[in-house]
Amino acid sequence: MLLGLLQSLLLITLSRHNLIGSLLAIETILILSYSIAARLGSASNMTEATGLLILAVSIGAIEAAIGLAISAVYRNIRMNLNLSMQTLLVAKPMKTPDNHL
Repeated sequence: MLLGLLQSLLLITLSRHNLIGSLLAIETILILSYSIAARLGSASNMTEATGLLILAVSIGAIEAAIGLAISAVYRNIRMNLNLSMQTLLVAKPMKTPDNHL
């Protein structure tokens, strides 16, 4: 268990600029710890395993929320850029030839 915690700290340190990557590393290590504790099978290990699983699920929810927020911001920026381009195109009147009858 201590080795797993050290590995998770190492992964977080290596990917500290990548929030979702470090959350994935923590989640993976928690799920591995859960499976190890579940194999040992004692009541205290199962309580710890259940807590680890709940923590892993909540970290997964945080990852999903971050992903949704990033996609919403990206979609909003794209929509604003498209609207700006349409405004520029509509605001410029079309030039008509001077010699048309």
